[in-house]
Amino acid sequence: MDVLIRADASLAMGQGHVMRCLTLAGALRGQGLLATFVCREHPGNLCDFIEAQGFPVNRLPMPGEAWLPEAGAGYAAWLGGTWADDAAQTRAVIEQAGTRPPWVVVDHYGLDARWESSLRASAGRIMVIDDLADRPHDADLLLDQNLYPGMDRRYADLVKADCIQLLGPSHALLRPEFIEARAQLRVRDGSIRRVLVFFGGSDATNETGKALDAMAMLDMPRVEVDIVVGAANPRREALATRCAGLPKVRFHCQVPHMSELMSAADLSLGAGGSTTWERCATGLPSLVIAVAANQVAIARAVDQAKALRYLGAHHEVSAHMLARSITALQDNPEALQDMSAAALALVDALGAGRVVAALKGVL
Repeated sequence: MDVLIRADASLAMGQGHVMRCLTLAGALRGQGLLATFVCREHPGNLCDFIEAQGFPVNRLPMPGEAWLPEAGAGYAAWLGGTWADDAAQTRAVIEQAGTRPPWVVVDHYGLDARWESSLRASAGRIMVIDDLADRPHDADLLLDQNLYPGMDRRYADLVKADCIQLLGPSHALLRPEFIEARAQLRVRDGSIRRVLVFFGGSDATNETGKALDAMAMLDMPRVEVDIVVGAANPRREALATRCAGLPKVRFHCQVPHMSELMSAADLSLGAGGSTTWERCATGLPSLVIAVAANQVAIARAVDQAKALRYLGAHHEVSAHMLARSITALQDNPEALQDMSAAALALVDALGAGRVVAALKGVL
């Protein structure tokens, strides 16, 4: 075990943390390093999926019914237990393995410097993946792949002075398929012939249904639509049935070829979060709805960079508003071309290699 990764997925927190850690794990494997995961068995977890990708998973149990998060716990409630219990369980995994991993990587909004410090004796070094900048970290290396105003100073008071900080979308963790797609990109002419709809693995607020409602309002009979959902989407069967009854609409679940769908599309309707950088890497113009509070600042910053159009939080955006936004872009091909160029300028799809190089540089 060269790297231990602590990350969770659930219906509440979505799949983004685990998916970007899987990208990191794959890049490490390409350099001959073995990554092992520690994940709690939340409803909607991805433990089976991680194992299917060839990575060992140590599963942490959910607490009994007697455990309840404290009032106002915020993201700490996502942990499914106390940080101290979580740290003890993670240390037990390391002790059972009988080897002290050179790196422990933690990607979890519910964990902070207390958890990280408690792992010090069990790990060589600690890497934190974060994008909230709302709590202190005891980290040797910190990755925040997102775009924010004043990005260089976001963690100034939250990490040690000697912590290596990898900041911005040039370090975005994207799978190798996006490097290949980037090398073969077509030049978009600003027309809309194919639309990609993807609002994350679980889509708790059913933005996918909203997007289908919006598309139904438009006079775009020749436009093809790809609907993508994750296996954790609680409405996937109903959405599949609905898509089957619509012309030129294709339904996909837990696809292994997202880069192909993004490269083929002329417009995306989607959420914020890590998928933002996949769309940028393929130059895909996007209308974005934030489905979680932590997506708002990122979406606004990328909107200011003119690499997407942010419509608002999910409760602020109606199907009619989404339909009007699609029509406005359909009538303005130059805007779509400008958005595509701005997106490509933000992300080159080589971030995972840069992160692995940083890890190896201090092994």
